[in-house]
Amino acid sequence: MLNGATHTNGKTPAKPRAKAEPAAIDGTALIAQAMAEIAESIQAMLPRRASATERAAAEYWGASIANQLAEAWRNRAKRLAVAQGVLPDHTADPYPIGTSETVYVGTLVTVSLKVVEQADRVDVPGLVADLIASGIKPAVLKRLLRRHTKSFAGAHIFSASLT
Repeated sequence: MLNGATHTNGKTPAKPRAKAEPAAIDGTALIAQAMAEIAESIQAMLPRRASATERAAAEYWGASIANQLAEAWRNRAKRLAVAQGVLPDHTADPYPIGTSETVYVGTLVTVSLKVVEQADRVDVPGLVADLIASGIKPAVLKRLLRRHTKSFAGAHIFSASLT
């Protein structure tokens, strides 16, 4: 039915419409919505008369579980991304400090890399042994180490579980 042909009903067929592009999906919003639904589910499992502190504890418990699952998911995804060449194997072949570049460009996702300097760590027992071997008295070293050692608050690790 080209060139002005008509259907058997006598009407000229409508021109085919171009297919509309599907609406872009906001992946961040999608994941945020899923997380909000999880939070709502956690609050829904509580009795109506649950105290504000119980609700806060439940929220913390749920967020802790979600964080553990997300971290495990991210680790699996990272291993897969390295295996598929999306991410470079920075453990086997680290990039130099100061690197800032795009390492992957796909149709939906772009991955960038920035390498920043980490703090140096001093091997204190090795340094002390070398200083003693070079003639510095152990008592002087102990006094100086006490004077120049700064203590920080201990790491606070909270664990939540259902009772």
